[in-house]
Amino acid sequence: YEIDRYIRREIWDTLSTDEKDILCQAEECPWINEELCGDVWKKSEILGQLKKLERKGFFLYESKKNRWKVTPVFKQCILEEYQNINRSDSHTDLMRSLGEWYEIHGYIREALYCLKQLGEEEIYRTCMLRHYMEVPHLGISFDEVMEWEECSSKICYLRAVCCYYKQDWSGFRLEMQRVRQETDEKAEEIYLNLLYMDPEEPLENWLSLLENYKSRRGRMRLYNIIGNSCSFLCGFRDLSGLFCGMKKEKRKKENIWKGSLGEEEWKVYHLAEIEYYIEIKRE
Repeated sequence: YEIDRYIRREIWDTLSTDEKDILCQAEECPWINEELCGDVWKKSEILGQLKKLERKGFFLYESKKNRWKVTPVFKQCILEEYQNINRSDSHTDLMRSLGEWYEIHGYIREALYCLKQLGEEEIYRTCMLRHYMEVPHLGISFDEVMEWEECSSKICYLRAVCCYYKQDWSGFRLEMQRVRQETDEKAEEIYLNLLYMDPEEPLENWLSLLENYKSRRGRMRLYNIIGNSCSFLCGFRDLSGLFCGMKKEKRKKENIWKGSLGEEEWKVYHLAEIEYYIEIKRE
């Protein structure tokens, strides 16, 4: 109680109205920087104020990313400040603007957080589907997709990955079959991505299907090769089969991988190969 009173009287109450307003708005954000303040809040030349609040201890500064977030110890003060004024309309507008800003600048995790706070499910869902490839690997919960009744290939992909992380193999393969029946532009690519994740699918069979896809539709993209693993060789699947066997056989698999996938996947191929040679102690 004494600490809370000290924080309120000796620190928080010394701030100006403008400084309190900055902190109240910043509390709504995962983090802020000078560009966000200018674009969303229309506050120009705010850098000095941000640094001043940082020196006073109200902001934590991430130097590598050049951004700030509110120090947790002051969150209660900010909540009490909000109780004194009606901010329901401004909150809605702010969350919408923040969601748009974060998404435009490539911060999908933060965009989804803000749009979820907004409470408009359709806007949140649309954003999630625009970034369906990244969502499963952002470190956020997306269990709500299990309640969506639609069966578009993108929604099926999200549900399938959700089942994968829960080791629900019957649910995973059910979503795979649903994707296989879809005819939209991304359905076949999504199906091959899910098949890549299936531990019961032989690597040779998957490479054959990949080669067939390339002959009809061009290069494919693998959305995530290693999942939550820290190994390039053993991510969603064990890739050691690409590197063992006769040289001719290895060269054939290499050509399929290189010719059917993109540059990022080709980089991962080399990293997995290095890891394989380390494992078998070959220079």
